[in-house]
Amino acid sequence: MNKAIQALNNRWFGGRKVVAEVYDQERFDNSDLSA
Repeated sequence: MNKAIQALNNRWFGGRKVVAEVYDQERFDNSDLSA
């Protein structure tokens, strides 16, 4: 997963800068997508 973060972090897509980070799996599974 760290390779994906390194590959995507600080890249630009559609004029927006991407900030990639690890997200808690349990929160994701519970559809809690708040930051």
